Amino acid sequence: MKKKVKGTLIIAFISISLVCLYFYLHVVEKNKQVTVPVTIEKDVTHQVLDSITEDEKMEEYILSGLHDKEIFKEFHSHTKNEFESKDYPIYLLFTGIEQNDIEIFLSGFSTYSIQESFGHFSKLTERERFLKQVISDFSRGNTLKSIQYQLKLDSYDQETNEGNLIFLYQGLPEVQVDIKLIESINHGEKSFLIDTPITDILKEIENAQHKEQLP
Repeated sequence: MKKKVKGTLIIAFISISLVCLYFYLHVVEKNKQVTVPVTIEKDVTHQVLDSITEDEKMEEYILSGLHDKEIFKEFHSHTKNEFESKDYPIYLLFTGIEQNDIEIFLSGFSTYSIQESFGHFSKLTERERFLKQVISDFSRGNTLKSIQYQLKLDSYDQETNEGNLIFLYQGLPEVQVDIKLIESINHGEKSFLIDTPITDILKEIENAQHKEQLP
């Protein structure tokens, strides 16, 4: 009887161990996998700026010539911007830094990210001053060459909304930052925004800079 109980316990232990091993290999380890790095370089700024300009021109043209403004909404809902993807907020981030453009820079971030970063500023001039300094710190003296990003894969090899940014600088060590994207719906159109607070990203860049200065 004791041998049967012992045998049953051994089998149960082995079974539980196998289940745990399967879970670790197929879920935990799987979640550590990431997509192939996507590199965003200076040439993307022209695409973003051209896209913004064309959208503005198209909207102005259509709205100025239409009696029924709802037609524009219908037209726009069927016109997909080539950057409406998880790449786009990173494009906006990089372009905002390259062009030193606060509006473009902020357009890549969610409301949560922005509020968490400088919602405590009461004056618009304070926010503007802060953001100019943020962009300057991100560029590190205009040495930013490119940004790479990777997204984690889930257990089904599908992209998640979490990953990391890698800031690549000329003559300076790279800086890696964890980020989270959020899906946003605006006028019926889906897009993605960076949901990580701007100050969290800035803190990692400042930490890297501090380490470089250590003897």
